[in-house]
Amino acid sequence: QLARLRLIVGRAGEQDTMTLMAECKAPDAALEAEVAATLQSVTKLKGAVKLVAPGSLPNDGKVIADERSVG
Repeated sequence: QLARLRLIVGRAGEQDTMTLMAECKAPDAALEAEVAATLQSVTKLKGAVKLVAPGSLPNDGKVIADERSVG
């Protein structure tokens, strides 16, 4: 039962990172692993998944947030 999603692109050292934040009423490790496997299958990239409480993600219409610094 996932609700709002946000994909956050960041940078750690010399590598880009990807974290999918997903609002979920009843988060558990099995669901988190299933979503991570689907993310990797669809994008062909490994990324982290964090299930968060409903209402904790901003409702600003932004689905992808690129937080890498420019330059």
